[in-house]
Amino acid sequence: MGAYENPQRLQTYADQMAKNITNFYQSTNASVGSLIAKAKKDLQDAEKKEAETFGSVDAALAKVEQDSKGFLGLSNEKEAAGLEKQIQDNLELIRSRMDKEITPDMSLREINKIKSKYVNQISTFKADLDNLAAAYREWNESKGLKPNQEGAIVASYNPEMISIFKAWDDDKYNVRITAGPDGDFQISELDFEKPKGDGSYEVSNSLNLTNWRNKSATDGYFQNATKLDLKPVETEFENLIKDGTIGKKMFRDKIGTDSKGKALKGTEEYYVFDPKLYKDWKITPAGQQYADSLVDSKNAEGYWQALGTQDIQSVRKEVIDPTTGMPKRNNSGDIIYETKEESVYNPYLGQEYSPANLRNAIFDVMASKYSQATNIQ
Repeated sequence: MGAYENPQRLQTYADQMAKNITNFYQSTNASVGSLIAKAKKDLQDAEKKEAETFGSVDAALAKVEQDSKGFLGLSNEKEAAGLEKQIQDNLELIRSRMDKEITPDMSLREINKIKSKYVNQISTFKADLDNLAAAYREWNESKGLKPNQEGAIVASYNPEMISIFKAWDDDKYNVRITAGPDGDFQISELDFEKPKGDGSYEVSNSLNLTNWRNKSATDGYFQNATKLDLKPVETEFENLIKDGTIGKKMFRDKIGTDSKGKALKGTEEYYVFDPKLYKDWKITPAGQQYADSLVDSKNAEGYWQALGTQDIQSVRKEVIDPTTGMPKRNNSGDIIYETKEESVYNPYLGQEYSPANLRNAIFDVMASKYSQATNIQ
């Protein structure tokens, strides 16, 4: 009998086929569910890896960016906004450099090594900016002082940074902070009078911020005008007079009365400053060493500056356009100048600083103080 003549067998085949189809779909759904679960886990692992890789970097970047708001407290809004934008650009550059170094096939250890390098760069940048801000605060605190006043900044010490601070104060808009190729940072002044073919400008002044931070940690940001104080060495100097180094012993009749009202008898000794002995002593090694010991050699120019004077003089200066920070020019293209009466600093005896000149100035101050010393007991 043919297959079509056995209905039971036909039904069995139909049931088995339906079961097979059901099992197929169940198996397929299970596989799809497993794939979806695996995909979710892979995504979670990737997100975790992303967080582990970039979390600390992003946090460091965000910290520096937040601290850059209102950085230095510059009064000119355009200058302040430009400086804040430069900081943000440097942070984006650091992140961009890191992203380019990292490839999808890297292990977490390899990625973390690269990440660590750039976290260190961000830390360097923040330390450089903090150091710059501290120096600018010190600069601001002394700006109103005349050059010979106590605490005034010595213009000849660290002139590169002084020039940059002046550029900010004069709203020249020409200061730029840039990241170097080796993880350090540079601050520079552009010369808008010297454009380059690529649309940029020549650099007129530049300073490595990272190196300067390390140097200023031991040497300070500036040298400051410091008044020469001889009071602590008065007794020592008088002893030089008494022991005959720069003075002479003299005798005179006693003056006055005793407890009974009778005139004092006899003589008494006293000491006087001797200009000739002093002149000879100044050129001896002992004299030179003594004068040098009265000042801190690290701030020698500060003592020299404080010895100068302020005098009223006529000064010819460029007229600066406040909108550009550049000198104004007339129709012929010539720079416009104006003459004003100003208090002008003049160094001691019109001389420039040198260790020898400072030493001689100290001798002059001591001589002036003790030349009238005619009654040292």
